Amino acid sequence: MSLIADDLIVLLSKPEGPVATGKDIDAMLAGAVFCDLVLVGAVAVPDLQQRRPRVGITEGTTPADPFLATALARLRDEQEKSKKPLTTQKAIEALTENLHRSLMERLKELGVVRSKQKKFLFIPAGTAWRLAEGVTGDELRKSIARQLDTGPISTAPKVDERTGALLGFLAAGKKVEHAIDGSAPNRKELIEQAQEAAEASAADSAVRKAIKKAADEAAIMAASAVIAASTTVVTSS
Repeated sequence: MSLIADDLIVLLSKPEGPVATGKDIDAMLAGAVFCDLVLVGAVAVPDLQQRRPRVGITEGTTPADPFLATALARLRDEQEKSKKPLTTQKAIEALTENLHRSLMERLKELGVVRSKQKKFLFIPAGTAWRLAEGVTGDELRKSIARQLDTGPISTAPKVDERTGALLGFLAAGKKVEHAIDGSAPNRKELIEQAQEAAEASAADSAVRKAIKKAADEAAIMAASAVIAASTTVVTSS
């Protein structure tokens, strides 16, 4: 079964095109991995009313998915170092470590992405990742589009946890149009609709609320990464 992080990378990338990269993407993907851990019951956020909510790691739990098991082990290590429960922000930060590469290796095994060795003057210069041939994410995109085309959110079908999480990340990261067709006649309205649907999804469940919190935290980190990158470019110019 695919993870929220798997689906998010497909939605953020062009069909059969280059895989989306960047520190802002890493922050969103880390938030998605955190949500996947919430959904399998490996972590929880007991008190979302706190200004900086703390993460609870479920004792004796090891996710069946090896990728999530590794992610959970990383959180346990970070918590042992800090000697106290991590905040949601710190947990997501910890999950960004080497995330893009490890996620690409996972998706390559699943046949979702393909790799090509980049070279500069015949010298290996890193790996280029693209969505595999035939991988367009059409069904995913239709699922997202249905939530944005059904009129008032109050009358739309109930959003499931996974779709709610994806909508939350896309809205918070202001990348909703990436999930449709790359163009948006009214980008602001699309973002507002996606945000509204994500909030409706989070209204009646502690798990959904924890997922919504993770999306918000990841979006703040993603925005900070974009600002930092812009500042670096301006300063170095």
